[in-house]
Amino acid sequence: MPRTKRQEPIDRADSWTLHRRWWSVIGFLVVSLVVVACGAAPTTATSGSPQTTRTSTSSGTSGTSGTAPAQKVRVYAAAGAIRRGMTGDDAAAQGLIVAKEVDSTYRPTTAIDSPQQLSGRTATFNISPETIIVDGMFTGGSPTGT
Repeated sequence: MPRTKRQEPIDRADSWTLHRRWWSVIGFLVVSLVVVACGAAPTTATSGSPQTTRTSTSSGTSGTSGTAPAQKVRVYAAAGAIRRGMTGDDAAAQGLIVAKEVDSTYRPTTAIDSPQQLSGRTATFNISPETIIVDGMFTGGSPTGT
């Protein structure tokens, strides 16, 4: 009679790892089902103005409810890509810094008030188009532009 190879018993450590993985999968599925059942969805960032709800008045016209629209303010933004090391003077001369009107709620507290504030200063990193220019994006020189 030929000898058969004896099977080794499963190592307890391997068994425990398999057991933990199995319960991790079950736990993930249970949590996922609870989240879906509760109607929770991942939050995504949106751009644009804050949403207001539309209501119907008794005269049949629609109006808005919620907060009043924010006041428009002027900010300066990058019209094109501003590369690290470019001076504020060069960026302004090339038309890469333009005035833009935004809701006051979207104006950063450190936004620059004029392109002259960037005179003699250098971009510390690459600035993407449509980015509002704030103090700290350009370094060196005087922040007041004087």
